[in-house]
Amino acid sequence: MTTKEKGWSTRLLIVGFLIFGVTLLLYVGLLFGYRPILAQEINDKKAELTTLSKKVNTAEQDALLRFYSQFANLKSIFKNHVFASKLFQLFETHTHERTYYTSLNVDTKSRELLLQGITDSYENLAELGGLLEEAKDVHQVMLENAELTNKGVGFKIRMTLSQAFFTP
Repeated sequence: MTTKEKGWSTRLLIVGFLIFGVTLLLYVGLLFGYRPILAQEINDKKAELTTLSKKVNTAEQDALLRFYSQFANLKSIFKNHVFASKLFQLFETHTHERTYYTSLNVDTKSRELLLQGITDSYENLAELGGLLEEAKDVHQVMLENAELTNKGVGFKIRMTLSQAFFTP
């Protein structure tokens, strides 16, 4: 055996002890050095919290909690709320001038509107259908009923709107 082959086990043992020693030193250093620092910071933060809670009385804390709760509830309501102003805007911009509506039913699940109204003539009704079909949020316009009455042409239109129309 050569001298290179004889000392390999001793060197391996020394490296193992060296790694163990460094690890043990790190552990002891963290245990006795860093742990007390963390404990002191935790105690400082607890003391800060105690002084802060003494500055704000319980009634003010309850009022703030109630206000925040109401604010969060309103936020969730408005997030999923269908804005009626979009409907009015749609009808203001896409309605024939000689037409008035008598009934409006909205089904948000199926995204459908059932619109009933009266206009002067069948020609105005056709123009109304064209105006409604031009609206960007309207997917489909179907004339369900049209009949001549003593007030004009009564109609019933079913419209399907886009999903984006019903979201704020």
